[in-house]
Amino acid sequence: MKGRVFPMLGTAALFVLALAGPAFGYYTPTLSSSTSWTPTGVTGIQVGYRQLLTDDATAALTFYAPPAMQANLSEVPGTKIGFAYAGLDIAGAVAATSGPVVVANPADPAIAPLTAACTGTSTHAAVWLLHLTTNDVPIDVPVSVDPASGPEAAFASYTLRICFRSPYIPAQAGQPNGIFGADLSFDAGVFTPPASGSDLPWTGLFFPWKAGTGTINPAAAVESQSLASYPLSFRVTGKDVVSRHVVGQGRGRHVVTVHQARIVGRLTANGKGEPGGYRVCNGDASAPCLPDVVGQTNANGMFTRLLPLKRTTRFTVSQYAEAQVPGVPCNPLIPISTNPLITPTCTDVTSAAITATGGHVTVTKRATKPIRGGT
Repeated sequence: MKGRVFPMLGTAALFVLALAGPAFGYYTPTLSSSTSWTPTGVTGIQVGYRQLLTDDATAALTFYAPPAMQANLSEVPGTKIGFAYAGLDIAGAVAATSGPVVVANPADPAIAPLTAACTGTSTHAAVWLLHLTTNDVPIDVPVSVDPASGPEAAFASYTLRICFRSPYIPAQAGQPNGIFGADLSFDAGVFTPPASGSDLPWTGLFFPWKAGTGTINPAAAVESQSLASYPLSFRVTGKDVVSRHVVGQGRGRHVVTVHQARIVGRLTANGKGEPGGYRVCNGDASAPCLPDVVGQTNANGMFTRLLPLKRTTRFTVSQYAEAQVPGVPCNPLIPISTNPLITPTCTDVTSAAITATGGHVTVTKRATKPIRGGT
């Protein structure tokens, strides 16, 4: 796949950098991750990061997949395996861009020198391209993918390494000046979480450029973590709840029979309820989903909702859990150098977001006997 390559680090490799001086500015990128689920299982895993527009520019980052996570690195070049979003600095303005994530040939002569400049070697288990487009110009961002090894294997299964050009030096024609955040959304089967119960961290390690230069500043490195819990479970039940009410007075007094669908849903991760929001749709997901209702679950990830039931109805239910701050300490998992010792600042720990869709339940309207003098 052809396109301008974004970006390169010159001849310095990310993990053999000479130590630089202290950060000139401010640098606090944060990691995020999320899982998408349907009754067939996990349908997608997303990982990304954000930083402030006033932060020093990011030079390089590594996403560490959690331990016990499996990855499919066997797809042939050209295979689409996901979608990417990024916020780029185009001529001083922030521009949102997106495009597919595709498998590349690690030995491609247009790619191998770039992954070598980023990681110190052009030999990788896989290379994926974020095939972004801005102003109708394609920009391919290489991602070097490898099984974790050495000290990294203690807390990760795979590494995804990406490097960016310095916005402080003249840009190559057509290239953006910098990046303020990105999300990588992978299709089902690219990453497969463990079947057994576990709370596992995605970890991000971020390196800034020394402000105003083309020199990476390892002393200002930052780490951020996102805890993903598995397995996921989303249970939905429903039943017809019948009640009778006396209405009217005198000779107009009569009994009205009311049918309501009681919908109960609960989202759990590793056996623990995941609080968040829910949406219930009257009708099949393939049909117009109106009217629908939304609301918040309780602290145990459960909701109960009563809805009018005029006939036997199939309801479509979804739940989501936003990223939370679990209150655990943010301890860096690995130092980036030993002489002198440099440990990255750990900015935060959050729980991974979850989106569960495709929950269906059919509520059968029960036959009821009429009440004398009423309906």
